[in-house]
Parts: sequence; structure tokens; C-alpha cells
Amino acid sequence: MVNILEKTNIFSGRLFSLITILFIISNIIILPYDSSLQGVVNDGIIGKCNCVVFRMDDIQDYWIQEGQITPMDVFISKNQSLTLGLIMNAIGNDEKIINKVRQGNDRGLFELAINGWNTTDYTKLSQNEQEYSLELANQKMQMLFGNTSDIFIPPEGSFDNSTIKAMNRNNIEILSSSIYAEDNFNEGKSRVIADAGIANKTDGVFHLPNTISFKYYTGNMWIKNSIENILSNITQDLEKHGYSVIALRPQHFMKVDSNGDLTNSLDKGEVEDLSRLIDSILLRHGNITSFSKLLGMEPRAYAYLNSPNSDLRPPDPISLDGLVGLEYSMAEIYNTYGKYLYEKALQLGISPTAAAAVFYVESRGSGFGADGRMTIRFEACTFYDLWGEKNLKEFSNYFQCNAPNDKFRPSPISQFIDYHGGHFQEWRAFEFARNLDEEAAMKSISMGLAQIMGFNYDKIGYGSVKEMFENMSNSIKSQLDAFFLALSYKDNNTGKSCLNSLKVNDYIAFAGCYNAAGQDYSYGSQIKRAVDTYKEITSGKLYA
Repeated sequence: MVNILEKTNIFSGRLFSLITILFIISNIIILPYDSSLQGVVNDGIIGKCNCVVFRMDDIQDYWIQEGQITPMDVFISKNQSLTLGLIMNAIGNDEKIINKVRQGNDRGLFELAINGWNTTDYTKLSQNEQEYSLELANQKMQMLFGNTSDIFIPPEGSFDNSTIKAMNRNNIEILSSSIYAEDNFNEGKSRVIADAGIANKTDGVFHLPNTISFKYYTGNMWIKNSIENILSNITQDLEKHGYSVIALRPQHFMKVDSNGDLTNSLDKGEVEDLSRLIDSILLRHGNITSFSKLLGMEPRAYAYLNSPNSDLRPPDPISLDGLVGLEYSMAEIYNTYGKYLYEKALQLGISPTAAAAVFYVESRGSGFGADGRMTIRFEACTFYDLWGEKNLKEFSNYFQCNAPNDKFRPSPISQFIDYHGGHFQEWRAFEFARNLDEEAAMKSISMGLAQIMGFNYDKIGYGSVKEMFENMSNSIKSQLDAFFLALSYKDNNTGKSCLNSLKVNDYIAFAGCYNAAGQDYSYGSQIKRAVDTYKEITSGKLYA
């Protein structure tokens, strides 16, 4: 971790003894300052740190990406701390966002906080609903990033007594609401005062609200706070409380049109102002930190699983800067598996471009979800054929076979919901089916990069579907090899394999062979579009 401001308190023996006696009498113990604690000297007993915490809320998938990623890059480039508020039900599939969060966290700069499960105002939820929401959020935090969070940033900035109790039940210790919510709660009496020597935690929670925002939303418009106004507010807050919390949002860094509506264009002027603000804070106050460091708590460590092996990657990756949509996805496939794809495709006499395109169409090129679990698709109709037909009542309680819009519910009294298209929803339906009949459930999922159905386990050299599932769950290389084996498998009736169609670039015929008839034209056209993009994006590359 980088300690921006190093302080040394030097006491003469007499002066230190006198101070110690005075504070023991007043029941407040202050120990010699240790700069690594960023102002904290004991559990819940903190010294003045004159530090500033930046908090950026509303982090989520596929939404004004530049407004999220560019401010993160500013903090990374300046080697400064930033707390990210993640909307947990809206994050996990956008690799650009996930990778940027991980990059900052790996460098010890980004602190991860829960910004709600959804964007619901928590004061409108019961205590049980708030508890469940926070439980879900931390379960997903664990799956995505390998650990839970101990920080809650309530949506809309609002909280109540039920929120505090829900946080206690979920072992979440830090609350960063709006200053207005703290004033409404108990006139700000619970707020941590860093220079008082004691961090209030009477309700089991450290209260550290944001006191100023980069912009304010009023009258359906974002109103800019000047840098001087923000700096003035920081100075006042440091004098009164010993720290200051600044709130950012991705919207703050995007241009608006004449009606005041957000556009998809980055406002470079606002990014430059953020950079100047950070520099000014460092110059005047010297210390930008995180909530956990401010309180002397051990920062959460996060671990990420299933990184592809380096021997799969080409030595000349494609820069992702400025790429979006299909171009970005195809470049990611090249960067992640391009070398291995090239070598295996040439062995089979097909174009590596075609192989990459099939991976994109089948799984968007991702063999694993952001939580480290294998990419799957649970087919309710297949599960019906293998198990449900003989257990009709129980199947009907939880599943509906409506291909391609299958439905699932975890309880007979719940509403049926569509679950295809979301990694976590697919796994939830699969895990439920797995408890009913594990083998049938495994045979009913398509697995990994190439989305090979479990019931085809023997056609790619496995002795059981469980062996296939376990191997492909633990190795991206196993998924790649399974794809090439599936291509080579020859139908007993025709003596042909799907490989034949790929060799002559007949993508419609390939789609009919690989996915069975019904969506061959749709799949074939998607493969052709991905082929064209991969050719263009990899032009001049070593393994194109």
C-alpha cells in the first residue's frame, strides 16, 4: 500500500509522560503516531489524519463506460486511493469495467464498497428485506472478487435504524451515506470525528458520510461545484471532523445535451478538473486515503480465479483503447487465446478466424464468468427430457420449458422468471436442478467457450459428464480442446463432421450441424459478421 503522507511525532520524555497522564485521566488513550495506520492508533480510537476520501458511486455493467473507467484511470495514474460503490445486481458481465476495478484493486488503490443490490432507497425496505439485499450483495461480491465488503454506500444516500441493524447482521461496519441523511438520522451525532480521539461506533457502525460532491443534481440538471468551493469545504471539514469525503459519479464526467440529458461523450474538461482537484488536495493537505485506512482496519484482499495460461496468448496483443462492441470482443479473444487458436486451427485445416467467431457467437469469448465459474447455459427442455418427464409435478413447480425463453422459480409460490442471458441466473437454475438430479442437470447444460452440451461428454473423450464438467470448470485449455474435439467428431449416420462446413466457410451449414437445425441462418450470419470483424481487427498480427 502507498502511504502518501508520512508523519512523525517526536515527544520528549517529559512531554510524552505528561500527555499520557492527562489522557489516561480523561479516559482517552492516544499512542505515538504510526503513519502506516493513517491516523488510527487503536481499535475505534483514532487520531487526526487530515485526510480526504474519494468515493465513486453507481459502478455497473455497460453504462457510460468512459464515465466510469476514465476517472478510475486518473486515480491509477496518480497512485491515489478511490472507494468504488458497486451496484451488485448490475455488475459482473462487463469485462471492461471488471478488469479496470481489478487493476486498481491489485495495485492497492481501489477499495470496494456495496452501493446496494439494486438502486432502491433502503428506507423503503423492511429490515428483513434490507438484510437479504445486503446478504445477496456480499455473496456476489465474494463470487466476483473473492472476498466480501465491509462498506455500505446506500442508494439515494438514505438509511434508517433498520439499515444499521441489517448491516450489523451482515458484519458490514462502515456506512457512507449523504450528510443530509446523517443529519436527519440523529443530527449527525453518530458521525466519526477523527480529531476527537474516539471513532463513534455506538450502534456497531462507523458513520463516514460524504460532505461534498463533484456535482449536485437539482432541477433535473447536474450543477458543477467549483474546485475552490470543494477545497474550501474540505478545509472546513478537516478542521471540524479531521477528514472529508468527496462523492463522484460517472455522470459527472459525461457531456450533456441542450436539454440537460446525458450523452455518450466524455467531457474531457471535467476529467481535467478532477485531476486538478486531486493535485490541489495533495498540495494543500497531502493525504488521500480510503475508509478502511482512515479507521485503521485491514484493507480487504481480493483474489481472482481462472486467468488463462500465458501459453495461449499471442506476444502481440491488440490495444483495446477506443474499441467497443464486437471489435472489442474479437480483440479480447485474440489477446486471450489467439496463439493457441491459430495452432490448433491449422492442425485441423480450418481458419483460426472461424474458430474465434464461433467462440464469440457461443459465449462472447468468455469461458468463465467474472465470478470464476464456468460459462454455462441450462436448458430446461433438456432437463425435462432427462428427468422432468418422469417427475412432472416437481419439474412443473420450478421450471417451464419454453425454448428459447425457458423460465425458473426457486419456490412454487414465486413468480416464474426468464433466466437465460445472465451468468448468475443460469447458475442459480442449474444449481437448483443439480439438487434434484445432478447427472441429469449436468447433461442439460452447455459448457464453456464453445457451449458443448453435457450429454455429448462421450463424443469428446470423457468417461462421464461429471468428468467433463470438472475438467472444463478448472481449465480454459480443456474448454478449447473440447471444442476442437467436438468439431472432429463424425456422425455415425453420415460419416461427416461439423469440421467439413468450416473448412469451406459455409457458416450456415456449420450452424445447422453444431447447434442443430432451427437457428442455422441466424447463427450463420452472426458467425460471418464475427469472422469479418476478427479478420479486420487482427490484420498484420502474428497469429491472425
